[in-house]
Amino acid sequence: MTGMGRIELPARPRILVVTLRRLGDVLLTTPLIRSLRRAWPEATIDALVFSGTDGILDGNPDLNGVITMPARPSVAQSVSLAARLWRKYDLAISTQSGDRPMFFARIAARNCVAPVEATVNGRIKRAILARGVAVAAGVHRVEAMLRLADALGVVRVPELVPPRAANSGEAPAGPYAVIHAAPMFRYKQWTGDGWRALAAALATRGLSVIATGGPDAEERRYYDEIWNDAPVRRVDGQLNWRQLSGLLANARIFIGPDTSVTHLAAASDVRPSRSMARPIRGYGVPGRPTA
Repeated sequence: MTGMGRIELPARPRILVVTLRRLGDVLLTTPLIRSLRRAWPEATIDALVFSGTDGILDGNPDLNGVITMPARPSVAQSVSLAARLWRKYDLAISTQSGDRPMFFARIAARNCVAPVEATVNGRIKRAILARGVAVAAGVHRVEAMLRLADALGVVRVPELVPPRAANSGEAPAGPYAVIHAAPMFRYKQWTGDGWRALAAALATRGLSVIATGGPDAEERRYYDEIWNDAPVRRVDGQLNWRQLSGLLANARIFIGPDTSVTHLAAASDVRPSRSMARPIRGYGVPGRPTA
């Protein structure tokens, strides 16, 4: 979408960003939201996300509000949301090419921008959009979001914005590491022996090791198995997203598989100290987690 001028909006526009995906994907939408805020500092910018993912946007300074909807809404819930959104905005951006997010974006504003696939359905959708962006295979989620900024004719701001950090009360006085061992999908899991050996290696370096995780019962059973007799302090199920963001921001190092918490650690700017810059045994080996 290069060469297109900035989309025309009122002086104080109302903008909706629709992101009906998982937690990590919602976090990776924040560079687009920041780009919008920089382009229209006087705008009212809202996000529409699934219930349960809104916590990753808690305290986001670029948003005025967050609207939630169930992942599997009833017909009545969908109709109610559509009525609530009807032509409320000057611009709506669907960050996905799917029918549902594009439907709610199109309901919300006449000016609608979205990615479109190179299919018959995609060509039909492009016809009802103010501007469309071709879906490119293999492109990182952040790059895909910033291509939407290009389509709007605004400057890219490639900054991940974590939830506003809060004190968890769980950070030790000295240096510490954070491990988040549980991915959403089983094929991303490492071995219990590997996690325990890693925690022990970090402890021998003088780091307290904090193991984070969610409140899900199955996930916590997984932690019971892998952290049995390991030198870690478990806080799974105890922190909200703002507390987790604060904990990560002050860690010397974070280790985890591909999961929303790993994206959050990157956004929270975890910075290892010079003494931690040397490699840990097993780090970077295919099939093992990365820091």
